[in-house]
Amino acid sequence: MVTIKGSNLGIKEKDIKKVTVAGVDCVHQGDRYSVSTSVVCEIGRVQPPASLPINQGVVEVEVEGGRRGRSEVLFTYRDPVPETVSPLKGPAAGGTVITISGKHLDTANQNDVVVTVGGTLCKVLSFGSEITCETGVYKGHKVPSELLTVSVKYGTGTIKDVLATFQYSENPKLTDYSPKTSFVCGGRRIVCVGSGFDLIQRATMKVLPSADDFSQESPPIEFIQYAVHKNDTVLLFDSPAVNRSSETQSFRTLLQLDNVVEELKTFDYHPDPFFNELTKNIITETSIIIVTGRGFSKAMTAEEAQAFVGDASCKVTILQDDKLFLEAPSTQPRARSKRQRRDTSSDSLDLTVTTLAFCLNPRHRKNTFRHSHWTS
Repeated sequence: MVTIKGSNLGIKEKDIKKVTVAGVDCVHQGDRYSVSTSVVCEIGRVQPPASLPINQGVVEVEVEGGRRGRSEVLFTYRDPVPETVSPLKGPAAGGTVITISGKHLDTANQNDVVVTVGGTLCKVLSFGSEITCETGVYKGHKVPSELLTVSVKYGTGTIKDVLATFQYSENPKLTDYSPKTSFVCGGRRIVCVGSGFDLIQRATMKVLPSADDFSQESPPIEFIQYAVHKNDTVLLFDSPAVNRSSETQSFRTLLQLDNVVEELKTFDYHPDPFFNELTKNIITETSIIIVTGRGFSKAMTAEEAQAFVGDASCKVTILQDDKLFLEAPSTQPRARSKRQRRDTSSDSLDLTVTTLAFCLNPRHRKNTFRHSHWTS
């Protein structure tokens, strides 16, 4: 389709008597005519197509009464030549964004272009010196498929093929994941194990309220994190932080792997843990520091917890749901922690328990107990 803009282009669509583009008849599309200012027509084929790879000429419009208007710019006929496709494989469920490269691919405009992969529509996403499109669902019975032809259709008469170039493969499969819990502040490292992950371009962990917890009149709020690592058998995610309106609110957790969706049905979110104030604030190098509270073990292990006295780390030896047991540093901290306030005395040290070091919400990462004192 060619859109011609100007003035005095008739007052009704029947006023357009003839349109030629570089000497080739162009069929007027009356339903897209705009009074006096715009004409849309469908161009025909340049004859012979093989003798002149590029052909140029003016656009001419003839209106009622025999009046003619000629363009000041030249219209160029070009033959698009798609040459390569990347990537060469994608899941049968579709959703793979493929890039088509070649020469003169930006001939015509995006609305004129249709791409198919083995006859299956590939939704055009971008159009220019390269064309990108998203593959549709493979309808064939044999997976993996044969090598399929990628076809680019321009308008109604020009089809250009990249022969035997793309293959639909098995969809990715999730076999297990761990851990299966997270605090609502998110950030816990989740390891997903399976196969076929190397074909996935976009892997996300998505959390949304259960169907009973949101209004059907508005779409649910989604909490999303992208994979931080990917190979063919392992995906790593940091659990998304979520907003929980009540203790009883439940969530659904999904893995979105391009067009493949896997629900993590046993994955659960727990409230962030609560810490009580320390009852003992005298610390020695032989001290066992006990931090009390609730909810510690719901979505955390001792290995994930961290604690510091001043600038020295403490080993978390035991983690129970209501207690943390910490070993004091073997030597007195030599400097104040960067975490410590300037208004504390020089012999006063902070005990900071960063039990949620992985937490995506900084306000929930640590709990600091002021004015702990070191005694040799």
